[in-house]
Amino acid sequence: MINPAMLWKLKSMRQRFTNDHPKFPAFLQALRTRGLSEGTVLAMTVTYPDGSTMETNLKLTADDIAAYQEILSMSQKMQ
Repeated sequence: MINPAMLWKLKSMRQRFTNDHPKFPAFLQALRTRGLSEGTVLAMTVTYPDGSTMETNLKLTADDIAAYQEILSMSQKMQ
């Protein structure tokens, strides 16, 4: 069973993150609207304050899509 206090803390942290980075939830909503499918490639670049970067990408599998759908479902229940 999930601890209600932990859920409250997660919800609070999520709200703070949304307030600090309002464009990111909008980006995630756009992803939800368009949807993700097997074979989609996610690419990420991290740029550090010193200017150095790290990059990676991954091609989504059917298992990844199933996990994504489960996370979306759980997220909607927290709202």
